Amino acid sequence: MVTLIKRLEKSVVGVQAMFRSNKAQQDYRRMKLAHEEDQLEYDGMKELDQIATVSWCGGSFTLCAVVEAGLST
Repeated sequence: MVTLIKRLEKSVVGVQAMFRSNKAQQDYRRMKLAHEEDQLEYDGMKELDQIATVSWCGGSFTLCAVVEAGLST
C-alpha cells in the first residue's frame, strides 16, 4: 500500500512539473483539442446511427428517432 501511495505521489509531482513547462502546456492544449474534436465527430456519427435505425412502429416502418421525438410521418 505504501508503494502505491509513493508511486501516486511521484506521478502527481511529475504532472505538476510538466505543467510548469510552457511546451508541455501547449502539447496538453493540442491533445485536449484533438480529443474534443474526435468526441464531437463520434457523437455526430452516433446520432446519425440512431436516426438511421429503422424499427417496426404502428404497422409501418418509421425512423425510431422520429417516433421518439414525438413526430409522426
